[in-house]
Amino acid sequence: MDEQKSFVRSIDMDSWTQTQVLAMLEGGNAQLNSFFHRHEMLHHQNTAFAANSDDDLHRYQTNAALFYRKNLASHADMVREAGLYGGREESRRVRASEAGGVREKGKGTTMGRGRSAGDKDTAAPSYRSSVSM
Repeated sequence: MDEQKSFVRSIDMDSWTQTQVLAMLEGGNAQLNSFFHRHEMLHHQNTAFAANSDDDLHRYQTNAALFYRKNLASHADMVREAGLYGGREESRRVRASEAGGVREKGKGTTMGRGRSAGDKDTAAPSYRSSVSM
């Protein structure tokens, strides 16, 4: 029998770091599902327990999901370091302006823009250099 592992954190019973809270605000379930949808990694609606189907569990083990997790962590750190949190849309606006351009409607920013050469993880991911969060 296969074991399924899940990481669940209680809002009331567990402690959260500021970066973890920002990661949830910036990249919760709706944002992740939007990312999967944009990259044609769609959720299968026709199964009785769709969230536990093998195909859906596989999505979380792909290079795209790894890319999402790494860049969400990096993004949450950047938002934390920027200071007062103004909401998801505000952090996207600030990030786009720091990247030197205005974001086109419907287009995401490329992960890695706005970083200096000294920042870690500056290499483009092997998944796609234009993947957006």
